[in-house]
Amino acid sequence: MTLQQTANEFHVHLNSIDAWRQRWNKEGLMGLDEGHHTGRKHKWTAEQQAALKSLAQADGGSANSLLRTLAQTESLPAISQKPTRRYLHEMHFNYKRYRYSWPFKKSMHRKLSARPHE
Repeated sequence: MTLQQTANEFHVHLNSIDAWRQRWNKEGLMGLDEGHHTGRKHKWTAEQQAALKSLAQADGGSANSLLRTLAQTESLPAISQKPTRRYLHEMHFNYKRYRYSWPFKKSMHRKLSARPHE
């Protein structure tokens, strides 16, 4: 196959195919391993994450309630619930969903609470 046909087959740019070919020629099969991608850097500093951890250990509660409490007490950049959950997960907190008995299932909403992982 030509480089263009290969790029079309894998739905990538032609430059990617050329880079793959060069790495294959230089390093063989190990050259195709792209390694670890770090992703976006954390928005909060280690001190800010430590404040979240201490609040979660002291009070517990949902990610939203922890965010509201921190917003009232500290000057932190605004973040959404998803990165807050990620920070808590990295600190080995887990979320347990409360389950309700049959008549309440449809009317009650899912409730999440931060608890230290045991």
